[in-house]
Amino acid sequence: MKFSKKKIPREFKPLKGIKLKDCGYIELKIDEQFSLNFRKNVSNDIIKKKWGFYLTNSVNYTLKKNNFKTAFVHSKNYNRTFINLVHKTKMKDFKKYLKEQNSEILIWLDEYDI
Repeated sequence: MKFSKKKIPREFKPLKGIKLKDCGYIELKIDEQFSLNFRKNVSNDIIKKKWGFYLTNSVNYTLKKNNFKTAFVHSKNYNRTFINLVHKTKMKDFKKYLKEQNSEILIWLDEYDI
């Protein structure tokens, strides 16, 4: 794994009311992973595979066990779709975000019954 941190993060506004900082990048070799920590003992893994990436842990087991819900979201303003991981303790913040961004949940992927 190679991590390159930007000395001065690039700041930008991809959408109205959202300001982000691009702090660097991570380059993975095939079958390497890193974890994004939400808080102690609660994280999400990203793994590079020959065919692309696993961007989340298992939606209906590991994420659910860690109190994450997985939403497939549609932005009405931009006609784009996103996958969001939402911690159950932050549901109120997520609903506020959806309203501010004129977005809607198309389906909760962790509730999808196979």
